[in-house]
Amino acid sequence: MSTPMNRPLQSHLGHHRTASSSKRTIAEVQFAEETEASKKRKTMRLVQESEEVKEMKKALGNFTGICGACKVGKGVETTHTITRCPTVMSIGEGFTTYKQWRSKLRYTKHHTKICWTCHVPQCSDQLHRTFVGGQNRDSACDWPDTVGPVAYLIYQLEELRGLARTEFEMEWETLETYTEWLMSKPEAGHYSKLMDMFMWYCTSVLMSGE
Repeated sequence: MSTPMNRPLQSHLGHHRTASSSKRTIAEVQFAEETEASKKRKTMRLVQESEEVKEMKKALGNFTGICGACKVGKGVETTHTITRCPTVMSIGEGFTTYKQWRSKLRYTKHHTKICWTCHVPQCSDQLHRTFVGGQNRDSACDWPDTVGPVAYLIYQLEELRGLARTEFEMEWETLETYTEWLMSKPEAGHYSKLMDMFMWYCTSVLMSGE
């Protein structure tokens, strides 16, 4: 039986439980709101990535089944491999010079999930299949000799090099400094400066000439 003495204590405890319950409810609401906001941000990122994938697929599609170096250097569409490319052969010591340059395209901690062979971003398997060790690159890469040769020719051709310097506000006095820039930390939200260079060529130079 309650006494006048313990009634105020019970009343106080009841009020404390109500306050605690209220605090938990507010915390739960905040957690739910943060979870929902996180889901929306993730959805927006996926939508953005999907749009970027579409743009990159469209750009890469210009080079499907043809030699990227010859398309950039001579404006012709040929089907030979990069090792037999006359455009590449006409520069320095031919394929040897290109191969030496290509060997310097090495990604760092600033890059995420980019194929080291063809330089195409994976984009959650939307643009490039997951590369498995021991797998033939031709079975994993849809554009094995596209991004690299295009970037290589952009520097080698004086007119294109000038346009690129203006676009990216860089000088690149040597092929080495150009290569270092290509492999440097990309802008926030970008995959690599190498891919930026390729996309610039496709969307600004190639499209303007068609």
